[in-house]
Amino acid sequence: MRKKIFWLIHDLSVGGAERTTVDFLSMFADAGYETTLFLVKRSGAFLERLDPRVRVVSPDVSSLRNALYPLAAALRTVRPDLIFSNLTHLNIAAISLSRILNLDAKVYAFEHSSPSLNNACSLKEKLLSAVAAYAYRQADRILAVSDGAAADIVRTMRLPRSRISVIYNPLDLAYLEAAARESSGVPAVDRAEKPLIVAVGRFEPAKNFAFLLRAFRLVRDRFDSRLILIGDGSEAVSLRELTRTLDLADSVFFPGFCENPYAFMARANVLACSSVYEGFNRTIAEALALGVPVVSVDCPSGPAEILADGAFGRLTPPGDLDAFAAALTEALAPVSEFERDRLRKRGAEFSLSKIFSSLERVLNETD
Repeated sequence: MRKKIFWLIHDLSVGGAERTTVDFLSMFADAGYETTLFLVKRSGAFLERLDPRVRVVSPDVSSLRNALYPLAAALRTVRPDLIFSNLTHLNIAAISLSRILNLDAKVYAFEHSSPSLNNACSLKEKLLSAVAAYAYRQADRILAVSDGAAADIVRTMRLPRSRISVIYNPLDLAYLEAAARESSGVPAVDRAEKPLIVAVGRFEPAKNFAFLLRAFRLVRDRFDSRLILIGDGSEAVSLRELTRTLDLADSVFFPGFCENPYAFMARANVLACSSVYEGFNRTIAEALALGVPVVSVDCPSGPAEILADGAFGRLTPPGDLDAFAAALTEALAPVSEFERDRLRKRGAEFSLSKIFSSLERVLNETD
């Protein structure tokens, strides 16, 4: 009899947790599992990439509160062997309902960031983290996306390290390489008219794109180049205003949300990460897989792990604008094919097949 997987996430909008969901569910289907995906809201660009073998259940509501009864009903109907949940509030719900319903299922909760940083902005988030600290003790395993994130969970929630496993965000290399070969839709980029820096992510304070813009002002003073910021979010207007204030309007391009950022990334001289903190940062691993050099602020906690403490990319101290700008300028220099191959091999360490094997080992340990 096939084992049943029940996967819980809010929606399939573009993000690391959502992409991981789509990739892992496809691998579980390949491995012969019966897979069910519960979406609080049936929406998101990644719906189109979802494996057709995955059964989708969704009340299609805006909040988890309104989805609790349908979620409980779905769990009672499916009676899964394995439950996977993503993001703190959904993790709490999955763990609690599995116990209330007395399900004979193993529960695995993904934490995609560092709780002490991600849940420190408001009283509500701090309370959420406190509740999670209790609930997570009832899970069979907490899955962190980096060693740094795992250490933060131990520190913040006082959980035994043995209850936490590190499962890096996986990369679908075949999809990545195919998408990278497509046109960016911007002739100047496709023709590589000028050296190019690319950054990808939500326009939110944690990504610190204002810091990147200020650093690029210094780069632009030394080197005729372009910066492309791919994404959208609450800081979209302020970032555009800062671009004008810094007199960079002719050198910074905002394409908005792109379903295929890899066409830009593959043509970049360097991928930049200016974040205040990260759980993992998939775009760094993706850039390596495409043979693109990386410059990142050495923030907690993913970049240094992906770049092996600087062996596969440049790391600069947090807040050091001059060092970040200097590293970006150096990375604009031509790169040998030998070096690109070295970066690709590092990126391949995060392939979907390898990371899924790591996840299966965790499942076997807790079986």
